Amino acid sequence: MPNSQYWYMLTVLSLILFSTLQDHSFFVEAANVEVRIPVGANESGCEKTNECFIPFEITISAGDTVTWINDDSSSHTVTSGDLKNDVNKIGLDYPNGFNSPLLKSGESWTHTFEKVGVYPYFSMVGLWMTGIINVESSSIEEEIEIPDIAETEVSEKPVISKQNVFIFIDELPLMTISEGDPILITGQLITEDGNPISGKKIIVETFDANGNSIVLDAVTDEDGMFVSETYFLFSGESSVFITFGGDNEYTSAESSMVFVVNISGQEIQAAQEQQTTQESKPFFELPNIGGGCLIATATYGTELAPQVQMLREIRDNSVLGTGSGAAFMSAFNSFYYSFSPTVADLERQNPMFREIVKVAITPMISTLSILNYVDIDSEYEMLGYGIGVIMLNAGMYLILPVLVMFKLTKLKHTKSIT
Repeated sequence: MPNSQYWYMLTVLSLILFSTLQDHSFFVEAANVEVRIPVGANESGCEKTNECFIPFEITISAGDTVTWINDDSSSHTVTSGDLKNDVNKIGLDYPNGFNSPLLKSGESWTHTFEKVGVYPYFSMVGLWMTGIINVESSSIEEEIEIPDIAETEVSEKPVISKQNVFIFIDELPLMTISEGDPILITGQLITEDGNPISGKKIIVETFDANGNSIVLDAVTDEDGMFVSETYFLFSGESSVFITFGGDNEYTSAESSMVFVVNISGQEIQAAQEQQTTQESKPFFELPNIGGGCLIATATYGTELAPQVQMLREIRDNSVLGTGSGAAFMSAFNSFYYSFSPTVADLERQNPMFREIVKVAITPMISTLSILNYVDIDSEYEMLGYGIGVIMLNAGMYLILPVLVMFKLTKLKHTKSIT
């Protein structure tokens, strides 16, 4: 064969091979998709239009990356998990899950998705903020399946079952401190059976009102308790994030809490800022009502439980929206927090007592859920619905047991006569 024909045929074969490789997408580059956290996402309401993360749902290929950009004024996280289905599998505990650090305003975070699947996610700062990432197979993976030797080897090893653990953070009351004074963050690390876990390292990260953060660590004692001393530079809404990384015996766990810190000497500045925004004030002044649902949190094992979140939404979105509701909550909190810490501690120590409390409070939670399905736009509506719910609970917990006891006593008396 002449050399010219040989080179001609070689060129044709090369072109055919190159075209085949292009058709099989061997040169596909990984894509990077942006998701933005819009201004105002820190206030509930964006979930009604699926605009807490924009876009709410995206579809990418395996190997692609997603970058979240925080345009909101508040800090947020990007944490995998579906709170409505399983509050125990969030963050890194979710299959092939992810968990970003706390993203301040203007910051971004990028994650590469290697595995095919559906990844729901949310922000631990605003639990109503949700989004979905759909990861599909790339064209290479569809046509050329390479066995994963590492996964095969791992699957042959015996699976060690880990115990689920929870972190409880002790509530901080509204406080006023001097600049430079420390604040103690305390809590407990326990198993789902209520047993304390000792000798484990806990990471404590706090953020003041201006976003300044301090990261510390602590070790749990024999009762599973931990104590961390931290400092805050600015007055206002602050937050703390507690993390346990897990080990060979226990799963990882996370918990967070938002509270208010007032620092002496900064009240004048706050008063001046308040005066400049006097025109934007509501008709009535709401008291600073904080605190968490201690008994419900201890009963359902985590502050991320749907029942606990429902109680908080009712309090924040319905009850505190009116002056009468705010006044009721102020009086109720004075009574509730006089005994709830003791009951919550007993629940953590005694699983049987926790189940008894769960049975006892379930009817009350069911009646309170009514407030999620009504529109409360005035003081009269708040009083009407509030009195109705109170009367309904009084009937279940007081009148009904009395009637049952009366009937049983009457029946016993009738039998004794006959």
